Amino acid sequence: MKFKKCFQYICSLFAISIMLDEIIYANETPATLLATSNPGSEITKISTQRLNVIITSTTGFDLPLKEEAKNILLINKEQLSNKGYQSLEQALQYQPLLTFSNNGFGNNIDLRGQGMDANRSVKILVNRVPISLLDTSHGVPTYNNIDIEDIESIEVIPGGGAVVYGNGTRGGVVNIVTKAPSKDFVRIVLKANSGKKVGLQGTSLSVAGGKRVNDNLFLRADISGGYQGGVRNTQGVDTAGGIIKAFKNDNNTNVYGAFQALYEINANHKLDFNINYSHLWTSYPRAYLTMANDVGTTNNPIYEDKPQSEILSQWNTPDKDTIKTQSDSTQASLNYTGKFSESLSFDALAFYQFSKLRYTDYEFGSGTFDGTAWSGGTMDMGNNSGFQNQGGGLNLKFKHEIEKNTLIIGLDNIVENSKRQNYIYHTFLPKPSGSQNPMNYYISDTNNIATKLSNSLYIFDNIKFTKAFELSAGARVEYSNYWTSNNQTYQQSMTIPIPHNPTIRVTNEAYNFNLHTSRLGYAAEITPNFKYSDSGNVYAKAELGFISPSAFQMINADPNSTLNVGNSGTLNQNESNGIKPERYLTGEIGWRDAFRWSYLSATIFYTHTFDEIFVNSIEHGTSYAYSNLGQTQRAGIEIMASQSIGSSDWLRLSEGISYLYTNVLKTNIANAHLRGNSVPYVPFLKATLNIEISAYKSETRNLTIFWNNAYVSQSRDTTAGSQNGETITDGSTHIMNKGGYFLSDLGLMYGIRDFTINLGIRNLFNSHYATYQKYPYYQPAMGRSYFLEFRYNL
Repeated sequence: MKFKKCFQYICSLFAISIMLDEIIYANETPATLLATSNPGSEITKISTQRLNVIITSTTGFDLPLKEEAKNILLINKEQLSNKGYQSLEQALQYQPLLTFSNNGFGNNIDLRGQGMDANRSVKILVNRVPISLLDTSHGVPTYNNIDIEDIESIEVIPGGGAVVYGNGTRGGVVNIVTKAPSKDFVRIVLKANSGKKVGLQGTSLSVAGGKRVNDNLFLRADISGGYQGGVRNTQGVDTAGGIIKAFKNDNNTNVYGAFQALYEINANHKLDFNINYSHLWTSYPRAYLTMANDVGTTNNPIYEDKPQSEILSQWNTPDKDTIKTQSDSTQASLNYTGKFSESLSFDALAFYQFSKLRYTDYEFGSGTFDGTAWSGGTMDMGNNSGFQNQGGGLNLKFKHEIEKNTLIIGLDNIVENSKRQNYIYHTFLPKPSGSQNPMNYYISDTNNIATKLSNSLYIFDNIKFTKAFELSAGARVEYSNYWTSNNQTYQQSMTIPIPHNPTIRVTNEAYNFNLHTSRLGYAAEITPNFKYSDSGNVYAKAELGFISPSAFQMINADPNSTLNVGNSGTLNQNESNGIKPERYLTGEIGWRDAFRWSYLSATIFYTHTFDEIFVNSIEHGTSYAYSNLGQTQRAGIEIMASQSIGSSDWLRLSEGISYLYTNVLKTNIANAHLRGNSVPYVPFLKATLNIEISAYKSETRNLTIFWNNAYVSQSRDTTAGSQNGETITDGSTHIMNKGGYFLSDLGLMYGIRDFTINLGIRNLFNSHYATYQKYPYYQPAMGRSYFLEFRYNL
């Protein structure tokens, strides 16, 4: 579907759905209208139900949504359940505002156009515990490891939040809540899904239960496991004519467990303990698919785009080489909340999070000897390579609340540790006699260890001048200490072709680097809010925020620096680059209200970022230099709406449109091609329309039909420029998912008492699009598939 037609279609449906309740009630009788105005009527109850939902809010304390000045996207349990979703990522595709940015290691949740910086400028929380990674260069927060059946709700705060939530919130904050209501329950969910080919199958089982042991103690547990075949998990043929078996090349297996203990000391004091653990086995193709053929030479590649028919025919093509990883992750927290008087509350959150990814099989061979020193052989990058992140902290908050003033003082203390090891053992094929510079092998081993200690103090105050007008303001200061080490070793073996006496020469190099430094970050915000009715408000917000550099961004390995000039070895010595935190300014104006059966919100915003961190990748990714040379701007409009129509909510609609304008103003040399262009990997438009119809409902049975739709516009990729000796390669950028793509899920839910059967079609129109692209390479998404789900709830 072309962009123009798709855009018109979505916008038309959006406008129709917003006006639907006005049409329905245009000819209401006075008696019905009187019932609508009655505060106790069912209509009023339904129209304000959304505004009364309790959320964590931008203050960090639980509040009804209607008391929150800022527009927040709340995703509830009903939107995540009974849709056959195998992962949180699948569910978020059909939610407004949220997109994904892939850095080659997986999809990061993106808000307000962060692009490649999404993993360090959108803060992901699980029960308010941060799971965003200290090592942002190769990381994806482990949100997808969580059993989607264990999620009760998701609170999305788009844009800002630096005063309460600190560093890395330019795009926003996503808080995933797994705490269940404290009532007895049993839940068993069995899911299965399948694509059109063998290998594109998946299944999962989730079992959970909760029990109120006594008046004070509630316990909950969840255990689940699943297997999911990826888009290239099918059978194929390698270049040598060998068969690649299905279920081998692209899949993951996940086990997950969670436990909660909620202890209510008394009516004003409680303890809430949560812990979860997951282990993930992943296999994926080493090589990406290509959308173009190289018709040039090795030193001068020239790409010629493939016809669309050829690209579609290679959609599920596996690769002869498979990379295998295993990852572990856990989050644990203990939350104490206490109310010491009518005006004084206290909240303490102690937490720990851990994630580790290791390569268990990253070995591949290639080619035959072609007369050069570096041809053929076997490269082993597994076993010793991997990434590890862990962190712990104690966050304390005091709230003093009187009739016209609420004062919050917070102290956050977080220590994070990251380890990264890059190990390569490359052995070469035996060389024919007489060949020049024959390599036997080389071993490269790089160990990076970083620790960050952050201490933050913030103050947030809300003053209610009148019943209709209030003013919120706050400030935060964060002082961070970094300890970073980089240890490198390199060994290579060469056979020197001395006549009649060939000699094996082994050379070794080693460098160790240690750095201790500190950075100061600060944030401030002010938000006037006008409440013109019990349900409607208009607000304006201005925020100054920051994004601290990751520990490894503070190190340069630059062969052109004075430290490395004249160095004839392979390794480059590290040195501190003195980069500072990025700073940004955000201004936004928002409005929301509830009308009979409808809820509607609209936001317009502008964000300007200074001192943005860019990297010059100088040679083979082993030489690099970071600097504060970037400057970008982002502006956008966000509209969200939902309707519940009929006395029994028989028709439920939700719509969303977000439009983004992004522009790269300043860059370094390696990214000069982006200057004046949009931020890479950022769609300029996302539109969603979700429809749910209760076709039949009785005391024991119900039938529901749902149709979820999302349109995501095109974006652009980027390949940074590089320098290899005297050779300089310019960067480039290409359109990604030209014309955008349209996703549609259609399904039905049939319930008999405590049992529910769900079935449907995912990606109904079989849209072909890329989740990752660095031209000419790309990773396709799954095409049309089918799902079946059995659910038991008691």
